[in-house]
Amino acid sequence: METLKEKVAREYGDLKEKLSDAHRGDRVSYTEAKTDFIRDVTEKAKKYFGEAQPSPACDVATRAAHED
Repeated sequence: METLKEKVAREYGDLKEKLSDAHRGDRVSYTEAKTDFIRDVTEKAKKYFGEAQPSPACDVATRAAHED
């Protein structure tokens, strides 16, 4: 049985193949055409997992990057 992660990955792969044929040579249109799928999956993930919290490692890296 296909997991949700596998299903989304398959759907995204199928979409990318379809769009690469439809937008051959036009990278901007190809990228824009994927936007609705990406937004939909992202919104569903946010509802399921909640808003992402930065990991402690990201916090340390951010502070180090802004030190004088």
